[in-house]
Amino acid sequence: MALERVRELFNLPEEKVDKEIVLPERLEELEFENVHFSYGTISHTSPEREEESISKSQPRDESISDNPVLKGITFRAKRGEKIGIVGSSGGGKTTLLRLLAGLYEVDEGRILLNGKRLTTAELIALRRQVAIVEQEPYLFNDTIYNNIRFGNGRASEEEIYSAARQAYADEFIRRLPDGYQTEVGEKGANLSVGQKQRIAIARALVKKPKILVLDEATSNIDSISEEFINRTIFSLPDDMIVFIIAHRLTTIWCCDKILVLEEGKIVEEGTHQELLRMNGYYKRFYNVYVE
Repeated sequence: MALERVRELFNLPEEKVDKEIVLPERLEELEFENVHFSYGTISHTSPEREEESISKSQPRDESISDNPVLKGITFRAKRGEKIGIVGSSGGGKTTLLRLLAGLYEVDEGRILLNGKRLTTAELIALRRQVAIVEQEPYLFNDTIYNNIRFGNGRASEEEIYSAARQAYADEFIRRLPDGYQTEVGEKGANLSVGQKQRIAIARALVKKPKILVLDEATSNIDSISEEFINRTIFSLPDDMIVFIIAHRLTTIWCCDKILVLEEGKIVEEGTHQELLRMNGYYKRFYNVYVE
């Protein structure tokens, strides 16, 4: 089975990145308009195809080939906004993240940037402007400095230190015996979970992304690290859009907008207080969380 997966991977069409594609310097708005997506009809992006054509690949699991994961997703995110995303397991949060990162094309609907529909080549180019911090970030068996620099190989020393300060990591790094030259160990074994997360956020910020996605970034950390990460999120400059997929609702209470996903659909949308007043899905999540 594993060998078959490897063969499938190598048989996929090679993606060619058009480095001449330039997206708008200023990201004002990202919009999903009636987006549908199923893993059984994954489109592998290639700028050589016409925008409307769809290249099919064999699904990894035939049981999901006709089962749409996202169904009519519509929302708008503006420059400087923090957008929270919550929902039950399997509701489509991770898939939405992958579409935000430009990893797949949609089956139906449109993704628009500053009001303009993205072409296939532009969707690929969008990836260079997206940074993702995962629930369990991977750190290389190298120094803290090089792990942060991995986010942007052209970053200066001051830009690396600045990103660490933004992520509230600079203080604890400088307290370590070797500071930024501290070896993190295999998969960051020499650091706490919270420290690894803050280094991962610094690595994302040094990229200077226009879209930052935090995927359950506070799920496995202590309350002190969560506080530092929340400070980071809500002190970021207003030149990017931040999406926060969260299990801990305290991470998204102050978001400009919260999207509630259930069974591939946005069933509720609003601020924390607005959603509580709806007395629906979000209120039930909240009641379970505070108990």
